[in-house]
Amino acid sequence: MGTYSMITGIGLLPASLITGFIWERFGAAASFYFNGGLALIAALLLSFFLKKKAA
Repeated sequence: MGTYSMITGIGLLPASLITGFIWERFGAAASFYFNGGLALIAALLLSFFLKKKAA
């Protein structure tokens, strides 16, 4: 549980900084589009690796 919390915390700091920068520089919509795009890429990569492992 501690390892999970540590990794999540380490990932949240840069994610918050990048999102805050995009929000300030380009507006709220741009930050949502950027994070949505990252989520889509993560889902595609996860799908690719799960299919490869199951076969």
